[in-house]
Formats: sequence, structure tokens, C-alpha cells
Amino acid sequence: MAYIEPEMGCTHMNGRITQPIETLRLSDRDKTKLLWALDEANKRDQGEEQRRLRVACTNNKEAVFSLKSEVPSAPQLNMLVRNLSRWGATLVHGRYIHPDSPCEILIHAENGTWHKQTGTVRHSRHIQGTIHEIGVEFDEPIDLSEFVRLTTEQETLYLQELAEDLPEAVDEEVMQLSSRVLIADDFASDRKLFGHWLAQAGLTVSTMVDGRSAKIQIQEQIYDLLVIDYRLGEDNGVEVIKELRQGQFTAPIIAISADDSEELKASAIEAGASRFLVKPFTEEELVNTAFELIGVDASADLSPIYSSYNDDMEMRPLLTEFTRGLATYIDELRDANSQNDFEALDRISHRLKGAGNGYGYPDITSNASDVLSALRMENPDLDNIKNVASELISTLNRVKLR
Repeated sequence: MAYIEPEMGCTHMNGRITQPIETLRLSDRDKTKLLWALDEANKRDQGEEQRRLRVACTNNKEAVFSLKSEVPSAPQLNMLVRNLSRWGATLVHGRYIHPDSPCEILIHAENGTWHKQTGTVRHSRHIQGTIHEIGVEFDEPIDLSEFVRLTTEQETLYLQELAEDLPEAVDEEVMQLSSRVLIADDFASDRKLFGHWLAQAGLTVSTMVDGRSAKIQIQEQIYDLLVIDYRLGEDNGVEVIKELRQGQFTAPIIAISADDSEELKASAIEAGASRFLVKPFTEEELVNTAFELIGVDASADLSPIYSSYNDDMEMRPLLTEFTRGLATYIDELRDANSQNDFEALDRISHRLKGAGNGYGYPDITSNASDVLSALRMENPDLDNIKNVASELISTLNRVKLR
């Protein structure tokens, strides 16, 4: 949705400043009566139950409507907003608008700004005289709370609607350990096996077949751990490690090889590898080494964490919204932890400390407090900060709704 700042008495649309056409010659009092009568008629027609929350606009909210056209002189029409939902608006107008017409609408937000929304006219219903009801479906949903004042009941319904619109995969995403691992190995069976082991341990795994692809991937995505083979086709794993370290890649690196020579191990460590494992190694060796380097306690409890308010039906919408937002917190914490951004860690942990107990998750408050304490020590310990931040991330990943 585009933000528009119009001049007084004018409206910006498609780079032009024009005065919208007024087609309903009604007083504010008559507009209020008209909106009320239309809403009452709609209740009789459709019943009180609606698939999506629609909020009536009783304060004579206006919108500026324009058909999307390549013709620069397409008129702008001043319309009365009858009601709004996340996905559309019902407008009152003095002209018939053909259904399936693409359009643009400027809507006045509660804070006084104008926002442009594109959409399609879905129906144009004659009411009486010159009055028509225009139904518009938006291309993208709006944040309903920006445009209308929601009552407590409407806010609850709105949060329930947001929760119902979440993709089913979100629960799995929130439950998953957030640490990302990149495996670079040109031997397909090893890539699949090591990736399976680490994924089974709860880590998010990506794989690459050569050093060049791995370096490109690391530039595009933040990883918490790299597992890299010495032989990568035409590439040399040790040289790749050296280049990555020179390029300020700071995450731990596990170098692996079937060659158990001390010389190779020494060269890998000198290049910047954190550990060196000799093939064949066991699942336990790889997982324990990975957990040690990224600061995850392999013996830690990974069972789901439920809110103490989980069975409170009035709190359910709020808990759903909070859980939905944890994925963003996890990403921000992971990025801050990998980049040693202590200011961001402090800011995010401070928010979570207050929210934890408020939403019935004392473990979140406890872990966030540990991060804040570690950051505010007289002589902060980098390893300790990373460890407690990783524990907070792990706790957030365990949060689940029954």
C-alpha cells in the first residue's frame, strides 16, 4: 500500500493533482442516515454472521476512487465509505461502475494520512435514485486498525481472523530450531546423510556442491554454522575457508575430510576452521560438535512450551498473534547474535522480557533477563552472551499453542 501526502483540498493520483468529482449531494446528517439504513438492510439480507470482519464507517469517511487506465485524464470520484474489511471496501456513489474494472482508491487513515490501494470492482448495486453501492476487492490486505477504530470485541475478531489466515506451515516454522547450517560437499551421499543428521537434530540445513556456490549462498543468507569438505570438486575446502574468513565470515566452521593427516588438520585450523572431523564420523559426533559451536545444549529440553493462559478463550487471539510474531523475533535475534550486534540484542531481549510473563511464558522472561544481565556485566563475555542468546532463541522456538 502506497503512502500519499496530498495538498490541502487536492488529491495526488498517477502523478497529477486534481480535484475529485463529488457525485452525492448529501449533507453529513443525510450521509449518516444513509449509511445506517444500508447497514440495517444488509443485516436483513445476509444475517449477522459474516465470513470476514467488516467494520461500518459511521463518521462519513470518504475515499477517492479512480479507474486504472492508461488515459491520463481518467476522472477521480469522491465516494463515501460504507464499510471496510482487510480485503475490501463497500463504497456509496452516484454512478454505476462496471464490475471487474481495475481501480485505485485513496483511503483516509485514522492518523490523517492517505493510502493508495489497488483493487477490482466486484459489484455495483443500484440502491435508489442515483445512489449505487460499489464493492471493491483489494489486491493486497490492509491493516484494518489503521483506518477504523476497533471496539474490544472487533479487535478480538480481527485477531482471530489474522490467526485463521496464517499458513499451516507457520507452526512448524516456529517450532523449528532456528540455527541455519550450510553443508558444502561434492559427494552426494555424504551431503544427504550429514544434512539428514543435522535436520533430525532440529537445525535448518542447506547444501551446496562446490565452494563457489557456498560462497555465493553465504553472501545471500546468514548461516550460524558451515560444514565444509576438504575436496570440493575443483575447489579446495581449506582455500574456501581462508577466503571466507578474509571476507569477515565469523560463524563457526567444521572442516571434514577422509584424510586424517595432521598437516591437513593444521592447515584447516590455521585457515580458520573451528573444528576438524575425519570421515567416517558418527551422527553423535557431528551433532554434538555442531551444537557445541552454535551454543546449543545437546541435553536441553526441546519439548513444547505452552502459555499458562492457553485455555483462556479471551486470550487465545492475543496468544496466536504473539506466537505469529515470534518468527520475526527469532530472525532478528539470530542476525544480531551472529553479527555481535549487542544494541539489537539488548533492545529485543528487553521487549521479550516484558512480553514473556504478560503472555504466560515465564521461560521467555527468564531467558531474556539472562541475556540482559550478560550484556550489562562490567566486563561482558562474548561467548557467554552468544550462549544465553542462543538459549533464548531455543526457548522461542519451543513456544506452541495447543
